[in-house]
Amino acid sequence: AAGQAIPMQPCQILDLGTTCKSQAELEAFLQRISPRYTAETYQLLSHNCNHFADEVAKFLLDGKGIPSSIVNIAQEALSTPQGAALR
Repeated sequence: AAGQAIPMQPCQILDLGTTCKSQAELEAFLQRISPRYTAETYQLLSHNCNHFADEVAKFLLDGKGIPSSIVNIAQEALSTPQGAALR
């Protein structure tokens, strides 16, 4: 459930819809993409948990991912004057 891996309350919960994919299809998909989502491939700004969630959502929902404002939140933050100082 949301907020259990890191004990924080979610700031937003989105209903993306329903899927017709089976658990077996999801597990096979996760096996296929797992080499791309490891500690070694993690990039805070460009390849993080939001990108993983978007890819899984797109698989489950036939192309509908999570909002780009969530996927790209790190880039958006860095585009502000305060964020630019972090670069």
